[in-house]
Amino acid sequence: MASHETTLTSPAASRSAARRAGWQFWAHAAAASPRVLAFVTLASVSLGVLPLYEPVWWWDIVMHATCSACIVAWAYRLGVTATAGLAALLAVSAGWELLELAVPNYALIAGGALDTAGDFASNVAGWGVATLVRQSVADLGSMTDRDCGGQASEQPAVTRTR
Repeated sequence: MASHETTLTSPAASRSAARRAGWQFWAHAAAASPRVLAFVTLASVSLGVLPLYEPVWWWDIVMHATCSACIVAWAYRLGVTATAGLAALLAVSAGWELLELAVPNYALIAGGALDTAGDFASNVAGWGVATLVRQSVADLGSMTDRDCGGQASEQPAVTRTR
């Protein structure tokens, strides 16, 4: 008679594992589908149009980090390395900051040298988040369904052709 080993986990531990895997699911979806990444990018840029830069002190930080993470995610989709992604992001950041200086203050809020330094720091933070998420998604992609606590699928993957 063969013995089968069963692992019992508490419902709280299962919910905790599901919450941890939740953001990875969405990150994996964005990495796998250019449509999802396009939606996330457009949503991030759209949030930047809201007039929250003056009443909410941290809004500029969040917007720079989020938009930078989107730029780096697109660069990773094109196959660039982390170093090349950072270099491209810094080039885009420098161009953006020059644009902020060139246009009237009512179109883009330019806050001087301290604001520019904070913007660059936020952009590098966005690069760091995108790079860490990229690594987590790569690690998630190497896991099997059974490693994630689910049942292994015996069905072959379905591919679409156009």
